[in-house]
Amino acid sequence: MERWCCTIKKCKCYIKCNESREIFFWGGDAMHNRDADSEACLNRQIFNNSVKRKAMEDLCARPRKLIYKELCSQYLDTLTYKDIGNIIGDMHKARSS
Repeated sequence: MERWCCTIKKCKCYIKCNESREIFFWGGDAMHNRDADSEACLNRQIFNNSVKRKAMEDLCARPRKLIYKELCSQYLDTLTYKDIGNIIGDMHKARSS
């Protein structure tokens, strides 16, 4: 059984799927309709998760160095300076927890 929740943190909607990925339970708002996330947003989330995972594995490496290595391996032209600052903050939070 898998549980999937909405990508918006304030939204409490979720679904439960069985092993064949068929939805058998829908929790939260029954009329949950919204636009899909943009490709840039999804790429940023994937990048953020991969860098946080690497930050937890290598505690001595500086966050900017990990970000630079990851940017060299996968080119993302949609990241902004604000995104980089947020990612560094997420890395520090993940390490401190």
